[in-house]
Amino acid sequence: PEIAKTNRDVVLGIMLDEKFITKAEYDKAIKEPIKLAKSAKTEVNRNKKFPFFVDYVLAEVDKKYPDIDLARGGYRVETTLDPKVQAIIDAEIENTIRRYRRLRVTTAAFLVVDKSGRIVGMCGGGDYEKNQFNVASQGRRQPGSSFKPFVYAAGFETGALSPNGSVSNDPYYIKVGGRRKKVSGGGSGGRVSVSSALAQSINSPAMWAIEEVGARNVVKYAKSTFGFTSELPAVPSLALGTGEVSMLEMAGGYSVFQSGGDRYTPYGIVRIVGPDGTTLARAAGQKFNRVMSTASATGMDALLRNVVTSGTARSASYVVNARGKTGTTNSHKDAWFCGYTDQFIGIGWIGNDVPNPSGNPPFVSGTMAGVFGGEVTAPMWARIMSKVQDIYPEPRRQIRAIGRVIEDPDEEEEEEDTTHIDADDNDRTTPENTDPVVAPRINEGNPESGTTGSTGGGDGGLTVEPVKDPPSNDPPKTKPKDPPAQGGGDGGGDLISVEVCADSNARASVYCPERRRIKVPRDQAPRGRCPLHGPH
Repeated sequence: PEIAKTNRDVVLGIMLDEKFITKAEYDKAIKEPIKLAKSAKTEVNRNKKFPFFVDYVLAEVDKKYPDIDLARGGYRVETTLDPKVQAIIDAEIENTIRRYRRLRVTTAAFLVVDKSGRIVGMCGGGDYEKNQFNVASQGRRQPGSSFKPFVYAAGFETGALSPNGSVSNDPYYIKVGGRRKKVSGGGSGGRVSVSSALAQSINSPAMWAIEEVGARNVVKYAKSTFGFTSELPAVPSLALGTGEVSMLEMAGGYSVFQSGGDRYTPYGIVRIVGPDGTTLARAAGQKFNRVMSTASATGMDALLRNVVTSGTARSASYVVNARGKTGTTNSHKDAWFCGYTDQFIGIGWIGNDVPNPSGNPPFVSGTMAGVFGGEVTAPMWARIMSKVQDIYPEPRRQIRAIGRVIEDPDEEEEEEDTTHIDADDNDRTTPENTDPVVAPRINEGNPESGTTGSTGGGDGGLTVEPVKDPPSNDPPKTKPKDPPAQGGGDGGGDLISVEVCADSNARASVYCPERRRIKVPRDQAPRGRCPLHGPH
């Protein structure tokens, strides 16, 4: 202000000498207080090396530090980015899109966060030149079954469920246009272990689980315990991941399981230094202590290990200390794998960007051709995380498992049906148009909601510098009875040994996590394969 006042006074003196103003006008103007106009921020040149991460950093600076105008130049932003990890992510995203383009995979996003919340790598999409929308930081997508761990964990905290317990596998119905429609996936009756329900991503038990816990309670725990800020519908279909969330939220939520009950908020900025070398801001993620009991968090940690060793994410089993959950949404619009090791959390997403005829936004979500989280996203996750572990090794350790884990299933088993999905488009209905009824139970679905996002462009010249056990209400689980005879005859004949699923008592498939051998007469041996477990 002093420099501006001096310059003002000099100009006024010249104007008076040259008779552009009168003495009275000069006297009046010279007494006016200095008012500095706040200049509008200009767009920073965005010709950058790590475009999606830099966009995220710029947006964070603008949101959290509005008085800092990076466009004026001379600023230095120190970040959490690890260029070596970023290079691994970028290469694998490109490789995955190229590999699965025939299945209409045109985009993918990935986020790597260390165990203290530092974002060490972020890719928000496929081709930045075509679409600058950052799915990793800006997107809100339906997570599908990768949201199920939050539902079951809420049940552990309330005592409605137990990691070692079981949950109903009865058919679950929703009401669509006045008609009952059965939720696909499971529903053959009886009870199934929580371990199997989660490892094999069976949908009906997840619906009964949220019924036990209460949809409002799940939303409450999602926000208070796991840190979600997105609006989540308090309806049963939330158990199948019908609410829209961000990848950053998923990373924060899974940190609770990784840490044994604490939550770490992902962050990317460490320090902002001004043109004169002074530190203008320091930043760090937040740690929320003991948001979940150790028993519940470690119980879920063990269950998520089962998903990798004997469930839908076995393609990621070679990653040291891997745990996680797959997710696939309606019409194969989203394929997820959210997982972690002892040191890092990795959130992977795959989708299909389709040009929007209206042009606003430029792209909308399209469907993929039979792409599942366990078959495409989990392998991508494994390739990225194993290479990260090549740089930052972590010792392999024995992780507690719940239930019997089959590491090397028999190769003679028949190939199972792979057409399982998390929810059917027709299974959805708005909560306002549903009426719960009894026997059989019918509950509301969730409104159909697409997930689109407008893109942002622009330019910049900013250099971002990287700096280096709860009570259980479950009924006691009893030993299953031997399968009933399914063949003809009087029960005679030679005894044969048959491997059956411990949950369904049908002939075990390669996907059954818990098996047992029984001896039965040949003509009474079960013939049908297990209907509960499959690669979905």
